[in-house]
Amino acid sequence: MNIDLEKLYEEIYKDKDKKSSALFIKKVEQNLALIEKEYVNEDDIKKSTQILVDYAILLYERSSFKDALNFIGKSISRMEKVGTGKNLFEDKNYEEMIFHRALAYHHLKKRRKAKADFKTLIKQFPDNEVYRKWIKFYKGKIFRRLELIFTILLVLSITSSIILKPEDGIIDAIALYTMFISLIGGIVCLVIHKVIIR
Repeated sequence: MNIDLEKLYEEIYKDKDKKSSALFIKKVEQNLALIEKEYVNEDDIKKSTQILVDYAILLYERSSFKDALNFIGKSISRMEKVGTGKNLFEDKNYEEMIFHRALAYHHLKKRRKAKADFKTLIKQFPDNEVYRKWIKFYKGKIFRRLELIFTILLVLSITSSIILKPEDGIIDAIALYTMFISLIGGIVCLVIHKVIIR
């Protein structure tokens, strides 16, 4: 057992509710070398990982998404090293880190990575409403874009039909077919969107 880590852990978590997040972050940053050491003792690994988990969450809450991702990654790596051969999601911290990683990816506009993490979470916790809402959000985004495309096509075809005033020519036929396809496509997207999002 590392005595310095033990002292730091007790100092950080003693009256944790009364301490400000700024003080917590400051204390952790002053002792990062000690916290990030590769420990062999299981108790030391758990304590250092818990500090990293809480630190990563506080960084996320302060909108330091890149820094948060860095420490989320370190926390996840440690949990995966210690937890080989068992379901990592039994550890609430692991679930919390995957969730915050997904949120950080979302805020950093790395949508595919965020969506992949939310899919991982929904596989493990299919009844969790928060995770389900995020998956619905990403599914809905595709349909909203398609609806927008069809709406733009419809407006362009109506506008070109009015401005050009074609009289039974090829342009009139193209505009008419484009209007029809846009209208049908928009309605189909809207219906599918409503069905899937439920």
